[in-house]
Amino acid sequence: MKRCEAGPVVVWLVGAGARWTLVAQLVDGSVRLTPTTNPTPLLCRQMSLPEDELMHESFPYDAKYHQPDSVAAAGHCSQHGPDSCRETPVISFQDLHDRWQSGCQRALDELVARKEISPPRTVG
Repeated sequence: MKRCEAGPVVVWLVGAGARWTLVAQLVDGSVRLTPTTNPTPLLCRQMSLPEDELMHESFPYDAKYHQPDSVAAAGHCSQHGPDSCRETPVISFQDLHDRWQSGCQRALDELVARKEISPPRTVG
């Protein structure tokens, strides 16, 4: 009950070779368990983080973030792919699967609009 005081909590009930995902919420002094239909890692993060913390941070493009033999390290937009985008990357960021990607200005605008990443912080 104490954990629910700050907001909803994801609960995994496991037994007899099966598992169920529930959301526990404090309602009128009691814990209410509600089954979820789509248990994903993002659901677990959404229960505990404000929306702005769900977004991945982005940084001004720097090849050091990327695997040496990757499209991103070669100075191309890995978000759109080198075959469909000839723009220079302006950002480095981790995608929803925590893989480092690079993005052109169009990718930056699209990802920020979808709230997948935050704009890069400028120094100065």
